[in-house]
Amino acid sequence: MEFRSIQFNSTTIDQFGLTKEEVAQQFKNIYGYDLGTNYYVSDHIFKTKSDLEDFLDAPFEEPNPLEGSIWDAVGADGLDTAALIYDANGNAVGWGHCLLKMDEPAQYYFDEGLTPWIK
Repeated sequence: MEFRSIQFNSTTIDQFGLTKEEVAQQFKNIYGYDLGTNYYVSDHIFKTKSDLEDFLDAPFEEPNPLEGSIWDAVGADGLDTAALIYDANGNAVGWGHCLLKMDEPAQYYFDEGLTPWIK
């Protein structure tokens, strides 16, 4: 699988035949994250941990492409976490990102007009 993106070396989970629900199950079953009800699993996977870290540490210039996205809506007690994600055959395919303990369910934020990824 070739990873490409305008920014950061990422692709979408469907390129590996995965759904957000399957990735959420991996966060829970493999890594023990209690997702609760107010969480968001990104549909993007980064090729390497370094690519993910570059995304998380990016000194975005104004306007910040994360502004107005779900990544802005974690909330006071919210957490973001990442983990290595596997395809259906057990092959590691890249690093997934998840928001936990958000103040509201993800759909609430989307209904308010937030986007799921960077602009």
